[in-house]
Amino acid sequence: MPPEYLDAIHYNLTLRIMSMYNYPADPFRSALAKGTLNTIKVANAQIPTMAMPRSLRFNKGSSNPYIFNIDAR
Repeated sequence: MPPEYLDAIHYNLTLRIMSMYNYPADPFRSALAKGTLNTIKVANAQIPTMAMPRSLRFNKGSSNPYIFNIDAR
């Protein structure tokens, strides 16, 4: 398991255990837990690949009405 996940599990589990035993909230540990979760979210974000619609793709023997022929005057 990557170290980012281990840190996130550790700090977020610490917060849960502290709340189970009614310890006061620690802002430092809360910030660490939030930061580790944000690190995982950024690392797992996937940017979708761009694709052309099927109707705009070039096919053999067909023309594309969106391309202008400059030489045809």
